[in-house]
Amino acid sequence: GSSQKLLQDITDEIGLSISEDEMKQIAFASPHPSTPHSSLRVRPLRSSKRSSQGFQRKIHPQYLVLDMTQMTNLDASAASSCFLQLAKMCEKRGIFLCAAGVIPRVEWMLRSHHVAYSFEEEIEMKNSMFSGGLNSAKTVEGKLMLFLTIFEALEFSERLLIRRVSLSKFPGDPNLRSPHSNLTPVKEGTHH
Repeated sequence: GSSQKLLQDITDEIGLSISEDEMKQIAFASPHPSTPHSSLRVRPLRSSKRSSQGFQRKIHPQYLVLDMTQMTNLDASAASSCFLQLAKMCEKRGIFLCAAGVIPRVEWMLRSHHVAYSFEEEIEMKNSMFSGGLNSAKTVEGKLMLFLTIFEALEFSERLLIRRVSLSKFPGDPNLRSPHSNLTPVKEGTHH
């Protein structure tokens, strides 16, 4: 239904392909067993880059920030068949997925259905990402990270990107690292 259409629109916009296995998972997550998953389609990537060896390489974003300020309601089926599936797809591809501007009712739906991290997990994840970077954090759960505002989500993603680039360019010399490498941990009460 409409949650599958939303998932299709998001994946189209960011250039993610949906595999046959992922289509089956999405169909199983749908509360409407009679709804065929044919509304989702396997498709070639819209953007790819030819490598020096001559084969196509997938290009996808490293960070995805969803602005959910206009979302006034979310039911359990959309939470699991759209956003949880998107989180799992992003996790498989190493994409950091976060959402911002959710109203309390939507936040509750995301957290209570394990689509977003709990408050405690969120603090732990954010601190882990700051101390060791995106790759050292335990992001295997395939969940959304929530932020109060789009600006906070963008800043968090930007700081992770700066940290990643700084560490890759100057891995052994702390004097050559960007001043943004020393990120401030998240404290309780400063999160969504």
